[in-house]
Amino acid sequence: MEHDIAAGRLVEVLAGFAAPPNGIYAVFPQRKHLPLRVRLWIDFLKHHYAQPHFWMAPAP
Repeated sequence: MEHDIAAGRLVEVLAGFAAPPNGIYAVFPQRKHLPLRVRLWIDFLKHHYAQPHFWMAPAP
């Protein structure tokens, strides 16, 4: 769909009524020391979902 928008075949309508973007949250009990596997999992999620190409649709 991104390619069609870039080529001008599709146009965005009602952009002013779009919902604000939502974040992704990892919720865990507050502890002084998190288990290593939990810390590594959170770090993996932060790294993986922070990549801009993750949110882009694959080319057809």
